[in-house]
Amino acid sequence: YALLGPSSGASLKLYVTTDGGDSWSLVNANACEGQCFYNMTIDVHPTDPERILVGTIRPALSLDGGQTLTILTSGWGGAQAVHQDTHIVRFSVNDGNRFWVGSDGGLWRSDDSGGTFSNLNANLEITQFYDIAIDPTNPERVYGGAQDNSSSRRADENLWDVTEVTGDGFMNAVDETNTERVFQTSYPSGGASLILSSSGGEPNTFGWVNTSGQDQNDPFPWVTPLVTGAGSVFVGSNRVYRATIVNNPNAYSWTAISDTLTGNATASISVLTDAFDAKTSTLRMYAGTSNGRIAMTEDALADAPVWTDVTGSYPGSNVSDIAFDPADLTRVFVTRSVFPEPHLLRSVGGGDWEAIGTGLPTIPANTVVVDPLDSQRIFVGTDIGAYESTDGGETFAPLEDTLTW
Repeated sequence: YALLGPSSGASLKLYVTTDGGDSWSLVNANACEGQCFYNMTIDVHPTDPERILVGTIRPALSLDGGQTLTILTSGWGGAQAVHQDTHIVRFSVNDGNRFWVGSDGGLWRSDDSGGTFSNLNANLEITQFYDIAIDPTNPERVYGGAQDNSSSRRADENLWDVTEVTGDGFMNAVDETNTERVFQTSYPSGGASLILSSSGGEPNTFGWVNTSGQDQNDPFPWVTPLVTGAGSVFVGSNRVYRATIVNNPNAYSWTAISDTLTGNATASISVLTDAFDAKTSTLRMYAGTSNGRIAMTEDALADAPVWTDVTGSYPGSNVSDIAFDPADLTRVFVTRSVFPEPHLLRSVGGGDWEAIGTGLPTIPANTVVVDPLDSQRIFVGTDIGAYESTDGGETFAPLEDTLTW
């Protein structure tokens, strides 16, 4: 058997050959429940070639060689018997009634041809986090947004609880002026999808934040940038929006505090980074974009912040992260999530970007952070692990010996 497609707008087609591949017959022209650019897997029963499993959003079983596909699970959100977005299905070679399903949520097994399923994820550490945030007053309280597994919270013990079922969980942010207020984002839909808890992120204490004032036609990215600072919350589309933080999610009203920073209507902001300057009581902010532009404002709290394009010598492509030196807010680091070097750049004031990072691997860099107690100590996260510099970013060494993955 073979699954073919889909190209954009096409249906997933199921073919069969009975002569070792010399000829093929179409048996099902619409074998896709959805997302088959992402979910597409198949397996055949060990003794009955007419019995096949097809995985797309959910697993399906056929008893007639694929002509009829019966979805094996029902329910969405928290009611899912087996997590959706299927990536692998496998029959047992010894027992045709047993098979496994692997999806965005982990691993399940059925021993009765799909009548019931066992959840096999209890001791698997496989959650893929897009982002984490730490309560600045309690480092034991951590929040994380997970790929297709909503956001979770850890408090005082190594147990993560889903805070609100939203599908994908992305950015998390804690209000430093009141750490009981926690924001989390999911995939955008007519504005930024943002939820708020005023109870320390306890599960089931979140409400959907009003998007009034946001242009619903803006290209809010899948992982919508989110930061909080000085009593305000900020999100990014191709421009920056600001709202005053209050407890009531329904009371939010957003103001665009920038024009389009990307230079076009389809590219989006990829990262927002802010830092409060106690000397001037201003909130300095940088915005990096998916099409390789960088902008900065001296005060994102102003009535009409002035943004300056500081792209300068930045070599282009998606800006994956930006970090301030907490000891000198004019000193900024940027990472690039592409294969061509450089992957880390440094600037004083923006515009003139210097490539640094000897010792970093020649692969995408996704995040950078400066040690708040020692600005010479820089950390960079890459596709293959974390790296540390003790000389301000000039040279790096891997952290494999001190990290458990």
